[in-house]
Amino acid sequence: VVECLCRGDIMRLASLLPHASDVINAPLTPYYSKDLRTPLHLAAAFPSLSCTQLLLWYSANVKVCDAEGQSCLCYARLSGDKDVIDLLLQAGCPESSPVTHTQAVPHSGVLNSSPEQPTSPTHSE
Repeated sequence: VVECLCRGDIMRLASLLPHASDVINAPLTPYYSKDLRTPLHLAAAFPSLSCTQLLLWYSANVKVCDAEGQSCLCYARLSGDKDVIDLLLQAGCPESSPVTHTQAVPHSGVLNSSPEQPTSPTHSE
């Protein structure tokens, strides 16, 4: 399935999907647990409207997020394909922003090691 998506081979994908229900919503790399992208993420990223539609017809889950909290819609938006974006929205893909994992910003002064350093902004003239 992944090879078909990468090549855009819609005919082969159409012949495989009826027999591939176990991989439609499975992570692309099941043995690397940090990569939770599914075939639908891949189809949205390329983007391929026909592959995305086929996956949806075969019950691809539009609500699955990758390890970074990004939905298929995020991938479609990055690719810039309005048709794929519209299709995913119509299929119920969440519009919400992806969850981002950022490093916590320390409070002012927490990292200051010497007492003479200011802990609040100063105004210069």
